[in-house]
Amino acid sequence: MVILACGIKKERYTAHEFVVACANKKVIKPRPGYSVDITEDCCSQKELDDFCAKAEVLEVCLSLSNSIIRSLKCPNLKTLTPCQSGRPAIKLQDNDKLREFDIPDNIYYPKGEPIFEVSRNQLPRSTIDKLKRICPICTIEGSTPSSETTKEEMTKCEVGYTDYSDKELVDLCAGKQIIEPKKGYYLTLNSSKVSEDDMNRLCRNAVRMEICIIIEHSKYKSLRCPNLKELKPCRP
Repeated sequence: MVILACGIKKERYTAHEFVVACANKKVIKPRPGYSVDITEDCCSQKELDDFCAKAEVLEVCLSLSNSIIRSLKCPNLKTLTPCQSGRPAIKLQDNDKLREFDIPDNIYYPKGEPIFEVSRNQLPRSTIDKLKRICPICTIEGSTPSSETTKEEMTKCEVGYTDYSDKELVDLCAGKQIIEPKKGYYLTLNSSKVSEDDMNRLCRNAVRMEICIIIEHSKYKSLRCPNLKELKPCRP
């Protein structure tokens, strides 16, 4: 028996379908064992507004980067949990138009989870200070980061085995800034094996990648790697 997520009856669904189905719901969770990545190309400002408007319990991985979203308001939120442990539930990065992020001061979140990652938006200082109080272990920065990230400080995913599935590679390396194999190995990723959401999740934070990405005969609409500075093929 499939446990429904906001009334969605099918087993697999897109981030957009999830956002629309969960509009104005109080409890918003994907079905057990299934994670949904909500990104800037998923939905409109109004759809995001409706998604968060009445939410009291929210289990999500929402990442907005280089978006046109102006505000994110979850005024009734009581509990916030990431879709996967170790990942931020809400990540807001490089959004020139984002000037408002509204959540209550006293939300509950799992101990030790860095539920926010916020940097280089146009949020007021009062919001930045509030987020730091809510989550002292989270990475919270204003419109200008405190310092440039050095190569040594970048998060890294280094794969040293060959029997990984494409989905395992995404889950392992998504969110990392450097994605590359260990010496003697190589990385490939095929659109026939992972969704467009997963492919973009892998690329979203990457600054440097050594990989061969194959997109053919697919229904993909976009591939976005907004922070990428260096790209090497998996083989010469």
